[in-house]
Amino acid sequence: MFRLAASKVLLQSALERSQEWHSQRGNEYHQAMFPIDSEKEMTFDAIDLEELKSDKRNGIYFIFDNIRNIGYVGMASSMTFSQRFYNGKKDCKDNCPSNCGCFGHINSTPDTCRSSRVITPDAEYRVYCLAEMDAATAEVMQSEVDWYYILLEAEIEMTNAVWALGRAGYTGRPIVSCHIESATYQHFLTISEAALTLLPNHSGGAGAIGPMVSGLQNQLNGYTHRYATKDELELYQGHREITELIGRFPQVSEWHDNQGNPIEDRVRNMNSKMAWISGPLNESDLEHLKSTARGSYDTSIKSKYKRVYWQRRYKGWKWSAYKREFKADGVKRRERVSDNHPTDRAAAIDRELWVIKNKLTDINISNFDWDLPPD
Repeated sequence: MFRLAASKVLLQSALERSQEWHSQRGNEYHQAMFPIDSEKEMTFDAIDLEELKSDKRNGIYFIFDNIRNIGYVGMASSMTFSQRFYNGKKDCKDNCPSNCGCFGHINSTPDTCRSSRVITPDAEYRVYCLAEMDAATAEVMQSEVDWYYILLEAEIEMTNAVWALGRAGYTGRPIVSCHIESATYQHFLTISEAALTLLPNHSGGAGAIGPMVSGLQNQLNGYTHRYATKDELELYQGHREITELIGRFPQVSEWHDNQGNPIEDRVRNMNSKMAWISGPLNESDLEHLKSTARGSYDTSIKSKYKRVYWQRRYKGWKWSAYKREFKADGVKRRERVSDNHPTDRAAAIDRELWVIKNKLTDINISNFDWDLPPD
């Protein structure tokens, strides 16, 4: 059973944060639809997972691990609870086929949905129905955002991506994308829309854009991105191509070192972080991004060696290998990358030598069974 103590302070704070979320996206907010009308303590019974497989209800659901105090809130409007949790093959969690497109919370792969951070092996998670709704899609979308902030104010660690809340039927949070080489700009209603348009063949495309808009990365795949400002929203509505429009807004960008300290253009380097705030990028920003871009992999030129790739930009071969340290998510390992080798064999041998030298043969696959061939 899940208990929620909804105090007046909690409800007021959640209401204000939900209203602000909708305001940022230019969406109309209906306060009368806020799901809890007064201070109260609420209890919710867990749904049996076997019964969930045939649950035909629509509405708002909550996946919660009480031990870790971590949760995920979701909605089922055009589909049922059953479909939201069990879409995909039975073994998609471990063996997802290429281009599967699964999205079931219980069946999905780790990169498919943030709920996978709650639904982990041996986790003590439970699923609850917070609100059964037979309503228009827009009402369900608003309710998902409302419940997200209610649960967040209840001091539960929520794993949802804020930009993905209330997506169906709403605009999401619009972004501006810049193609660095051509200095052209496009406007998208959501990160997902941008990923589908700009990176149609890129696995987990939204994940290749999120790091830019959150300020964690300067560029990837030849693009950089930011959230559209409130002033830009009205002008860009109905426009995808905005290269001619974006110049109407002031150009604002800032650069920082890896400690977060502001720096001047002349001292920028590979580790400098860009904060693109509004308007177009200036010529200096674009030139620096071009000079520090990593070459993209060209899948039309393949090597017989594992973890060795052709770089189209630099006309050379590149290798990657796992380190022992993990990334911030605690799941994926950090990688060592080496660029610009003249042949794929040279790259493969250099990789092998580095892995052996650093005693990482137990976590990396070998191209030569750790016994290098003669030159």
